[in-house]
Amino acid sequence: MNRRRFVQTILAGGVAVLGSGYALAEGHRFEINRHKVVLDGLKTSVRVAHLTDLHFDYWRQEGGLRPWIEATLREKPDLIVITGDFVSRLLPTQKMQGLARTLAPLRAPLGVWGVLGNHDYDRTPHSISPLELVKLLEGVGISVLTNTHTQLREDLTLAGIDDLLRGKPNVSAALEGVSQRSATLLMSHNPDMLPKIPSWVGLTLSGHTHGGQIRLPGVPTIVNASEYGERFQMGFVAADHPGESGAKGFVSRGLGTGGFPVRTFCPAELVLLECVPKTL
Repeated sequence: MNRRRFVQTILAGGVAVLGSGYALAEGHRFEINRHKVVLDGLKTSVRVAHLTDLHFDYWRQEGGLRPWIEATLREKPDLIVITGDFVSRLLPTQKMQGLARTLAPLRAPLGVWGVLGNHDYDRTPHSISPLELVKLLEGVGISVLTNTHTQLREDLTLAGIDDLLRGKPNVSAALEGVSQRSATLLMSHNPDMLPKIPSWVGLTLSGHTHGGQIRLPGVPTIVNASEYGERFQMGFVAADHPGESGAKGFVSRGLGTGGFPVRTFCPAELVLLECVPKTL
């Protein structure tokens, strides 16, 4: 190997090491991002903490989740919602108790609510079932809404639908009997449900995409979990193309990661939504 080739090899190796270190560091960093949302029908403001894609697994256990929980509690939200993928895959009961212990401190005046994501249906040998996951979550105060809704306040309804890929989502059942005079938030793990959500729903909260997770500046997403590409990748989105419902949504980049705990140019986020009445 001549000197030039040797230097090129050393530089390439250095870049690879630095890149891997950056990706691993980003996989454990998260931002707290705040947004203001106007909701028709709301009488008084409500602060919503939106968590999603925790991906509890062998890579990220109690210690990896705890900073997210502590940061959420410091914000003192009125309502906490978790839009699925609590786990990367279901584990045996003993392991899943770690998830329960970590989530147990979550409390909010209007409750802690969630829906299941596609990974919450993935089983391993001797793992608990999705139904047992729901019971475990409800045992620590997290109510799971599966194609149903709850009236949080006279002016605020929260609905939740099952996962698009692995569950049986039913928007009509979730919204049956909901008054359109009150503000409505809807939880759907997968943002690809948005074109099927009625336009009168104030905001649909989703995750699933991780914002792309591995991104490069100026380059389209390497792996896209949404059939709609960049349209429903992250942030505020709308099903506003011809023939779609016109529904509005917010897609969080999530907190955890799929597979190895790495991210590039796409930091994890804890989302705080300040929902306010239309007149404010």
